[in-house]
Amino acid sequence: MRVHIWIKKEDIINGKITEHHPQCPQPGYQNYIQVSVTSDEFVKLEDGKSEKETYPKFVEKHYKGEDDDR
Repeated sequence: MRVHIWIKKEDIINGKITEHHPQCPQPGYQNYIQVSVTSDEFVKLEDGKSEKETYPKFVEKHYKGEDDDR
């Protein structure tokens, strides 16, 4: 299953996604894009919300060493 979330364009460009939304935020919708993540990734992002975890830290924490297994 995939989950669609909305994140700021500038956060993607900067590589530091600090917040995400289940619906397109109003006003300011022009500054957001929709992305699709797995349900597991969504749960990890939700867990990271309480820790104020940025996207690079999220990837390092949850995906470190995954490429080694391939």
